[in-house]
Amino acid sequence: MSSHLKPSLRLLQTSDWHIGQKLHGHDRQEEHDAFLAWLIERLGELAADALVVTGYIFNVANPPVSATARFYVFLRDALGISRETGTALVGITRW
Repeated sequence: MSSHLKPSLRLLQTSDWHIGQKLHGHDRQEEHDAFLAWLIERLGELAADALVVTGYIFNVANPPVSATARFYVFLRDALGISRETGTALVGITRW
């Protein structure tokens, strides 16, 4: 009987993005843009098979259009890295 190694699955897990959140009245769009750009880079560098997002993606149940647009641009860019990269959105997302 020969020993076969199963292929590994490389997951990148993050949580609680809170896109669209303001902190004490200060807009955090620049922070969110920087984080999402960093995350796109990491997905490519790590050759992740899947991104698992747990916790809050948005800060409110009805996020502003700018927040949802930012999220959809991120998804487009993430899928552009590799059509084989999966995305799992789990946990409390306030959709």
